Amino acid sequence: MTYFPLATIKKSIKQSLIVTTLIKMIISITIVVLLTSSVVYFFVLSELEQQSVSNLENYISERGMNESTSFQLAEDNQKAFKFSFLSEWEKTQSLNVSERFNELFEKQKDDTNRMPLSIYEGKRRLDGSLSYYISGYIGKNVTITPELQQKIILSYQLIDRFAQAWHTSFPNLYISTPENVAIYHWPGITWGLNASADLDINDEEWVYVANSENNPGREQVWTGLYFDQTANEWVVSGETPIYINDQHMLTVGNDILLKDLINRTYNDHLQGTYNFIIKDNGRLIAHLNVNRS
Repeated sequence: MTYFPLATIKKSIKQSLIVTTLIKMIISITIVVLLTSSVVYFFVLSELEQQSVSNLENYISERGMNESTSFQLAEDNQKAFKFSFLSEWEKTQSLNVSERFNELFEKQKDDTNRMPLSIYEGKRRLDGSLSYYISGYIGKNVTITPELQQKIILSYQLIDRFAQAWHTSFPNLYISTPENVAIYHWPGITWGLNASADLDINDEEWVYVANSENNPGREQVWTGLYFDQTANEWVVSGETPIYINDQHMLTVGNDILLKDLINRTYNDHLQGTYNFIIKDNGRLIAHLNVNRS
């Protein structure tokens, strides 16, 4: 049987208590450190989340304003066109524009009337300068009255006046009339010559979206995304109808090319996000999973 001195036993107990105390202190300190680290972690995480949300909100707001600029500019330009048409319409009533009309349009074998390529390539203005990139289409069986000629000539003159200045912002400027007439300024696309002989523009979204049935308020309206078969382009169109004495005279429009809009939508985005564009009525205009499918 082994005997230990009392002093040795007391020393052993004391060392054991010290070790136990140290272990308890280490555990306590560890717990405090973990709790403090957790609090700091979640605080920092919350701050980063709030900062990310704030940055995203600012990005969405600024991006929305930037993308809306083109749409708002189209609306403003069309208001200017409408004002000029209404201001100058009365002046045309006393004019015989048949000769001018015959200079611009030629009867085709397919029974349509169109502006020839020579007009698109350059028509001499009264001041001697040249007008470019304008084409026109009058569908089959359209009765060409003096009033229609006056509408066409005034529209042609206003397109020629405004289109070149506005081309830096939009690919085209055009008008359509209920009689199945369209006049386009579109560099690179001879729309009036490309249009099918059987085309009735009143069946096209860019025309019927602004008619009295679909737009009784006679406001500026936008189409959804559609494919213009004549131009071979995906576009969104802004349209402003023009009325005189409750008669729908014509509609003025601009297109926004979706290849440009979509490329900006897809390629210019925050990391880890994607963009999409909808109309104010909820109709989808551009989305990664739709327009690239």
